[in-house]
Amino acid sequence: MSPGNLLCWECDGAGYCTLCGGRGWWRRQDSGTWERCWCHSAGDYGNCVACKGWGELRPMANSDRGEPVGGWRGRGWFRWPESGSSESGSEVESPPDPPPGVGLPLARTNAEAHLYLSLQPCPVCGETRGRYRSSVVTVDGDLASRYTGTCPRCGAERVFEFRIPTEVLPPPVDRVRFGADEPSQLLDPGQWLAYADDRARRVPADRSGLVGEELRAARHALATALAAVEEVLKFIPEGAEAVPADRFTTPEGRAVRDREPGRFGRARLAAVHDAYADLLKRW
Repeated sequence: MSPGNLLCWECDGAGYCTLCGGRGWWRRQDSGTWERCWCHSAGDYGNCVACKGWGELRPMANSDRGEPVGGWRGRGWFRWPESGSSESGSEVESPPDPPPGVGLPLARTNAEAHLYLSLQPCPVCGETRGRYRSSVVTVDGDLASRYTGTCPRCGAERVFEFRIPTEVLPPPVDRVRFGADEPSQLLDPGQWLAYADDRARRVPADRSGLVGEELRAARHALATALAAVEEVLKFIPEGAEAVPADRFTTPEGRAVRDREPGRFGRARLAAVHDAYADLLKRW
């Protein structure tokens, strides 16, 4: 521990959230289901919300006081209420930067990020519609994607930041791709399958009479449904025959599974995938 600092009272120096064990998700004891941990909702994604992953806190003057308040946001340090000076009486230097790459969820592609944004209700009014501007920024020394927008209903400012993958995947020319081979960190398998269903419903049963933009839109919807089913398959571990129950981490995703759990078997998903792929070849 650094000289003059205090051991974090929340995690006892571990640096990770003790409720979820640093996973960002916790299992309910009554139902056995997984839910997003409060550290995830607070933007700390598995880190201790008090020390932000440092495991220690730096106090200011009046250390005999009760509870710490104030401080530098996101640094895991705190300021005692009476003074802004250090215990030795000298002015406190700016806290050091936190470890790189900590805290941000991974958005594997721009397409995945935009899909995630479309599913996030406004915390003020519940609206999910919105337009976002993207930019590349530096967060804690690492490059990240920042999406900013304004809620069209209530005007609330909305900001989302995602970690950029080490290898950026270019968008393919003739198909849709949401990410590489690893499962998504932003959407669970139930959400992906619901999105695949939504896209598939937009494809007419008969393509006759479709020309120009209508034909391109229908083909893109089918390609998107195919890509979303591929994302569901990524959640099945090697050697397993179905998506494990603990991979459904959102209420929306669990609701899809509860309605038709058989849809998440490997064989059934593969059959849907092959049917979409075969149909896409004929479009």
